[in-house]
Amino acid sequence: MRLTGKALLMVFVILLAASIAGIWLFKVKPITAAWNGTVYIHPDGTIDPPNAPIATTDNVIYTLMDNITSPGHGIVVEKDDIVLDGAGHTVSGSNALGTYGVKLTGRSNVTVKNMAISDFYVGIRIYSSLSISVFNCSAVSGHTGVSLFNSSQSNVTYNALTSNLFGVQLSSNSDNNNIFYNNITGNIQVGVLIYSECNGNTINGNNLMDNGQNSVKIIGSSPHNRFYHNVFGNPVEITTNALNYWDNGYPGGGNYWSNYTGVDLKSGPYQNETGSDGIGDTAYTINGSNVDQYPFIAPVTVFDAGVWDGTYYTVKVISNSTVGGFYFNPAYAEITFSVSGQLKSVGFCRVIIPKELLWAEPDSWTVHRMFGGNLPYTTSTDQDNTYLYFTYYFNEWISFDYIQITGTNVIPEFPTKLALAMLLTVTIIIAAIRNKK
Repeated sequence: MRLTGKALLMVFVILLAASIAGIWLFKVKPITAAWNGTVYIHPDGTIDPPNAPIATTDNVIYTLMDNITSPGHGIVVEKDDIVLDGAGHTVSGSNALGTYGVKLTGRSNVTVKNMAISDFYVGIRIYSSLSISVFNCSAVSGHTGVSLFNSSQSNVTYNALTSNLFGVQLSSNSDNNNIFYNNITGNIQVGVLIYSECNGNTINGNNLMDNGQNSVKIIGSSPHNRFYHNVFGNPVEITTNALNYWDNGYPGGGNYWSNYTGVDLKSGPYQNETGSDGIGDTAYTINGSNVDQYPFIAPVTVFDAGVWDGTYYTVKVISNSTVGGFYFNPAYAEITFSVSGQLKSVGFCRVIIPKELLWAEPDSWTVHRMFGGNLPYTTSTDQDNTYLYFTYYFNEWISFDYIQITGTNVIPEFPTKLALAMLLTVTIIIAAIRNKK
């Protein structure tokens, strides 16, 4: 079968776009029996045993080449300043007491990423360590998904920590850590457990629905931790009156609480201004010292907006609609997402957009719905973000729509130039095809 010029052009464009985005079409990992045993990355950079399925060419990036099963620990890291990349492979254990999927003791500047861990007592154990990053991993079916003990300045981000007894534990002077954008759901007892003098941690943008007893439990004196933009589906329990912070001020907002019964008729820092803003008009009180002053009246959905200049960006949408299909298009300075709800109902969105990602003057944004044209909106800003609030109506025929938000400035300029380069390449190909004809 001979391809037409149009077909050839379409194939070329698809392959070009895929290669630029780093996507490998038809990349399939061979199915092999999992390697069995414990792997050590020693202080000198050597891998023990030598036949273990971990490879490195520079003693900095260590890549898992196959699945691992182990009756004891899975991977023991004894070297600082490295990246352990699971490359989508699985490390599984036997649920034996005291076993760890990845064990880090006394380490600094280590990244563990892209790994699925299951059936260990602790999925990832961080003990007396500094500046550890756990990114895009899953840890399931154990006692604890990720445990930080006497460890500080570490990040646990974009992970799935489910079906454990505890999702995340912070204990024994684990200070100034970030727990961001994780799916911490379906754990038997508690989503996030904090105890034994843990201070200054930030818990932001996590889904904490459907944990057996508590979304968060704070035991003893662990003050000055900050919680905001989380979804709390279970009660929060604090055993003392230690002061913690449950919002990020106004217009940043607080958290979504599934048992919050307040209404949203007003707006502003004192919730006394005309018009709604997606934030409840009354505070949510946990106990005398712990109050969310700006509770959201609908869940928070966190969308991945990509990596630009080495920084991960997210866009958050607080909405009473079901939202999905998020896409950030830097070439057109716009984001789009879908909304769906009940027929003959009013929907709303409060959208949080980082200024470094997409920005416009307060009256220069465009908010457009596919089945209804441009929408009126209100804006507010702080140092880091723009907050857009708007409403829409689902009539008796349509309960689904697309929202398009367009700004005027995109900080990462490279994608726009890339889009122009692709357009120029396609134009040259079209010209060549026409000349050939």
